Amino acid sequence: MVSFPVLATALVEKADFSEVEVGRIWGADMFGFSVGAILVAWVLTDQLRYREMFLVSGSMAIIALALYVLVSLFVRKHGSGALAGDATAPAG
Repeated sequence: MVSFPVLATALVEKADFSEVEVGRIWGADMFGFSVGAILVAWVLTDQLRYREMFLVSGSMAIIALALYVLVSLFVRKHGSGALAGDATAPAG
């Protein structure tokens, strides 16, 4: 949580994200962490499976965050109508 101001500032200043986009990215990140923690706590029943479940849940969180960032970049470049098949979306 301490790193949020540094990361948010870097995304706004260096990567040209708006404050709203940074908030959405951070919110999705926190949501993913929360869901992952709940799922891991729910699924784990014995210590033998702990390492495997930890690796799987961590991988899922990283992949979900990467997909979210890629979709965000795509929408920024092509407009939100591109995902919905809108013919009025900017053509790149």
